[in-house]
Amino acid sequence: MIINYKHDKEADAIYMQLTKEKIGVSRELDEDRVLDIGLFSGEPVGIELLNVSGGVRVDYLPCKQDVKKLLIDNGIKINE
Repeated sequence: MIINYKHDKEADAIYMQLTKEKIGVSRELDEDRVLDIGLFSGEPVGIELLNVSGGVRVDYLPCKQDVKKLLIDNGIKINE
């Protein structure tokens, strides 16, 4: 579940916070998608998406349906 998000149109990026747990490490899925992993749980706590104006791939993202809805609601195209 996405508990908070920030869409920075100038930076062409969106960040989705999944939990309040502190970030332990960030893992790149590819050049436009980064997962923040929790310090204690080892589970995803945040998702950073870059270059969103060109569309976003949602495969391998946690909370995929919630992510898709949030992106669509913000006018961001889904690339499948």
